[in-house]
Amino acid sequence: MSDLLKQINSLTVFGGLRKTEPLKSLIRFLRCTEKIGIPSEEIIESYSEFVGILYDMRPDADFSGALWDALEGDVNIYLKAEASSILAGMCGSDKIKLSRMLENAVEKELDLLTEIGHTSSADLEKMLPGDGYTPQFSTSGMDMNSNYKRFILMLATDGFGIYRHYTSFYTKDAEILPLLKPNDISLDSFVGYDKQRKVIADNLLAFLEGRAYADMLLYGCPGSGKSTAVRTAAKAFASRGLRLVEVPCQDITNIQEIINELSSVPMRFILFVDDITPEASYEIISSLRRALDVGSADNARNILICVVANISDIGDQKDVILSDRFGIRIRFDTPTKEEYLEMCRQLIVKGGMKVSDDILSEKAEAYASRRGGRSARCARQFADRLKRKQGYNI
Repeated sequence: MSDLLKQINSLTVFGGLRKTEPLKSLIRFLRCTEKIGIPSEEIIESYSEFVGILYDMRPDADFSGALWDALEGDVNIYLKAEASSILAGMCGSDKIKLSRMLENAVEKELDLLTEIGHTSSADLEKMLPGDGYTPQFSTSGMDMNSNYKRFILMLATDGFGIYRHYTSFYTKDAEILPLLKPNDISLDSFVGYDKQRKVIADNLLAFLEGRAYADMLLYGCPGSGKSTAVRTAAKAFASRGLRLVEVPCQDITNIQEIINELSSVPMRFILFVDDITPEASYEIISSLRRALDVGSADNARNILICVVANISDIGDQKDVILSDRFGIRIRFDTPTKEEYLEMCRQLIVKGGMKVSDDILSEKAEAYASRRGGRSARCARQFADRLKRKQGYNI
């Protein structure tokens, strides 16, 4: 057995890498070279497949870089232990002490992975029969040990797996999936409701800093920007390790399973239920009630529940939308004429346009009347239409 294959086979903590690329195809090639009676063309073909996979994985065909990419995505026993320890600290518990044997194994294997990553085209070409053309690959010789230690230190803000590469998610049948193309919401595009937005931001900041926080209910008129306020706040705090997970109403019955999944990830999550309605089934309401009750009893966790309801008053529908279960309830009222015009004015200025107050008042009010009434959404639509029409035919 070649020394390289022995090194790869000795991986234990990071043994899962043998089942993923690029090591999977490299192992196939190395084993092929050691079998007696294997035709030369089969050996060459297995080598070419390995290099072809490197080309697919990285434009620079960097073997060491591809190995790091695999290591970064490997959910192994050490990563889980470190994640649990970080999560315990985030939630106010004592951090979990890792065994010295595990730490030693990780240290040795990361050094071993660094050595494996130094493998070059020339090293493998020595195992090939004949003198014909063979495809080349590069290697940057990345230091896996120091890189992985930095990776572990940044788990709470950068995450791992899908939570490292995406900031917004949705659920389907309890499975958490990345939102590949989230709405590109700019903070500049959100105007009005400053007091409400501050309450949301202050609560999320307390949540991120490990201080007392509360689950939130946002309610009020449709189009007031309740959902946008949550999404923009989550986006603003994404660099601090906050992730948004949208749970559609039909998946609320799976909310405890979703919570259990997120409870093992050392980051902080908003479970966001957008537009729950009074017509929601008893099963949906009961599932949400149980999740809220557990959350209010145990504030030291990494999940905050936020629900949006398009109703003007919670007084007559307390049992339906569970308002008494939320520590923070934020009302978004229909804007007055002055508030609505100010929203329009701010958005018009942000869009680089100018319009007189008289024309603004006349046109914006007429537009709101045609659209069913004043709202933050109506103000954005008016400003967008003004920009498209350049002030004409509003």
